[in-house]
Amino acid sequence: MNEWLHTLVEKIGGIPYWMWTTIVAIAILGALFLFLKGKNFTARTLSMGALCISLGFILSSITVFKLQNGGSITPGSMLPILAYAWAFGPTAGIASGIVYGCMQLIQGIYVVHPVQFALDYILPFAFLGFAGFSKKNLQWAIVLGCFARFLSHFASGIIFWGEYAPAGQPVALYSLFYNGSYMLPEMIICLVLSYVPQLKKIIETMNPKRITVSTVK
Repeated sequence: MNEWLHTLVEKIGGIPYWMWTTIVAIAILGALFLFLKGKNFTARTLSMGALCISLGFILSSITVFKLQNGGSITPGSMLPILAYAWAFGPTAGIASGIVYGCMQLIQGIYVVHPVQFALDYILPFAFLGFAGFSKKNLQWAIVLGCFARFLSHFASGIIFWGEYAPAGQPVALYSLFYNGSYMLPEMIICLVLSYVPQLKKIIETMNPKRITVSTVK
């Protein structure tokens, strides 16, 4: 995490850093919902989305392992977004993913091309919202959202980062192994956490209107 930014925002009005992230998430997510003009975007949808984005952002600042050329393993930072998408559907999930991706930018970016910027920083997190297409099983939702995010990084690795591939190794294979080396552990962590009884109960009750029966096994 950028410590100078952390200190700066906490000095503004004496508001804790985590609360600032929630305020920013509410503002941006609310603007997106107004733009989308969806009938299902209620105050609960907005507040739950902001909390999930804030929690995911805080968890993403805790790095378990970081790769040299980008990508890291965190203690399940994707799970709040994936769970939100599963509970409220793909549109809300994609919107929250976009906000989450925008907030990730303050933790540092490296841009060589506008398309690379989209593939590495905006679309991957938006694709986490694809978890919302799995309406019943949370674990399948996690796999779907993580795989969609992986595909975006995989494409970026082929198009823009082939120069880092070892001599003689196909670029696609390099991108597969490199991006898989952090995305697979991240997905496994999220899957393991989804079986924790306390977390399971919280996720199941996020939106009873969408999830009418307990489907997390």
